[in-house]
Amino acid sequence: MVEKDRRQPKDSAKRASATTHEGAAKAVRRAVRVLFCLSEERRGLGVSELAETVGMTKTTAHRMLSVLEDEGLILANPVTHRYEIGYGLVRIASKFLSSGDLPSTSLPYLHQLRDQCGETVVLSVRLGYQRIALLQVESTQELRCSTEIGSGLPLCKGALGKVLLAHLPPEDIEEIIQQYLGPTTIETETQKYELLTQLHQIREQGYAISHGERMPGGVGIAAPVKNPLGTVVASIAAYGPDRRLTQSRIQVLLPLVEQAAASISQALSERGT
Repeated sequence: MVEKDRRQPKDSAKRASATTHEGAAKAVRRAVRVLFCLSEERRGLGVSELAETVGMTKTTAHRMLSVLEDEGLILANPVTHRYEIGYGLVRIASKFLSSGDLPSTSLPYLHQLRDQCGETVVLSVRLGYQRIALLQVESTQELRCSTEIGSGLPLCKGALGKVLLAHLPPEDIEEIIQQYLGPTTIETETQKYELLTQLHQIREQGYAISHGERMPGGVGIAAPVKNPLGTVVASIAAYGPDRRLTQSRIQVLLPLVEQAAASISQALSERGT
């Protein structure tokens, strides 16, 4: 009986510790969701909007926002009383873009490809259900296509996203397509079949070409970037208006895009990343 009583405080301490860890993880997850929500809203968000979006009380949201503001990760607009992304995140992102293996390795090849084809060149990575534009080297031509760095776009739309999606495990592809199309109907089942057919073709041929999927009149030519293990970690694309990227022009640019992707993959392999 005495031994049992001695063990009880230890068991209670373990339970308390586990509860504390769960609470900390939940708080961190919410903070991350807040930052992602703010990154997608140019006008910023108020306390009530953030609380509803993330799923917490206004009191909890206000405390969290105060901490993030104190750390410089977000800013409070004194006029609108809305919160926006802060300079602290810019500092973190700048460090990654300047020293991260993928951005620093890829950038020279993006410049080279832009100079070769004369069109905007973009490097994207997957983040959940979306693809994020990580780097961009814009065309110098007056009429050009461009994207917003850090903006999230569906993996199911555009050449860059479909290249990333095509090389995911089947169960991930199924989940992402389901999330994108919504409830199952005869129409969505047809769309799903068409999309799966496209993804199979992309895997077989090793590239993707899109026409007006992300923006009207835009054409994208994309190829996968792989790490030393052969896993697709990014996609690179040349984007331009359809008046310049005719079918004959696409055939000229496609080998250049594929070579740029292969060169980045080889450079990553040599660095062992």
